[in-house]
Amino acid sequence: MKTNNISALKASLSLILLLFLGNCFAGTKHFVATADTTDLKLKCTYRLTYQPDSTDSRSLLTEDMLLYIGDSFSEFQSLNNSLLDSVVVDLEQKGGMEYLQKNGIDASVLPKTKFKYKIYKNYPKGEITVVDKILTEKYRYAEPKNLFDWKISPEKATIAGYNCQKATTEFGGRKYEAWFTSELPISEGPYKFNGLPGLIVKVNDMEKHYTFELISLKQPKEAAKVIFPSDRLITTTKIEFNKGLKDFNDNMVARLGLNASEEVNRRAKERAKKRNNPIELAE
Repeated sequence: MKTNNISALKASLSLILLLFLGNCFAGTKHFVATADTTDLKLKCTYRLTYQPDSTDSRSLLTEDMLLYIGDSFSEFQSLNNSLLDSVVVDLEQKGGMEYLQKNGIDASVLPKTKFKYKIYKNYPKGEITVVDKILTEKYRYAEPKNLFDWKISPEKATIAGYNCQKATTEFGGRKYEAWFTSELPISEGPYKFNGLPGLIVKVNDMEKHYTFELISLKQPKEAAKVIFPSDRLITTTKIEFNKGLKDFNDNMVARLGLNASEEVNRRAKERAKKRNNPIELAE
């Protein structure tokens, strides 16, 4: 009986995946904006090492993240999120949902990410825009870009081949140390981090629950653009979005409308309890 319940849950989740992809096909044009584009200057790849369960140091995971730096704004997202976008575009060109219905889909081959957000830093406006999802709904909220009160230290080190200098700050309920390089005089960094007189090469909280470290930096050989999403998103606030996301994660089985057994519900809640360590602890 337990096996049947788990199989039913997996089947339902596969259906949700198809619904998600269908929503992506319907919304692809939402992310094409002719006015809000900027020339791509740098593509930075960071390796994120993070601990999703604050009570278990063995739960460390890694995921590669991309920072696209343009003339007027930047975009930060996970590598697999970017790859999934490419898959959706490719499938749409082949016929979208009609193609999927004819050929089926193996969910195991799709890129998977724990980080569905995209973070845009708008330089002229001095604003950060976060685009994120709860299941198939896409939301956006804005924050000021100057979130960080950095204290620059004389301490120096060589990291990822760059001469770096140390700086510290507090953000989202955590204390951070960052290493930036004046060899790349761009006031940018991974996630929401910015505001130092050079690119942030490495940044981590003092508990090392979240560490971003630069592993690759490339200049585009051909003309490329960074595209800011259009306004066909649900506008909300950071507080309201986080409330909605927590409610979904805590009650995922019910929110998906699945008729699951008590055992499946119990296991889902146990998994949710292990995702107790978001990068931002404080509102």
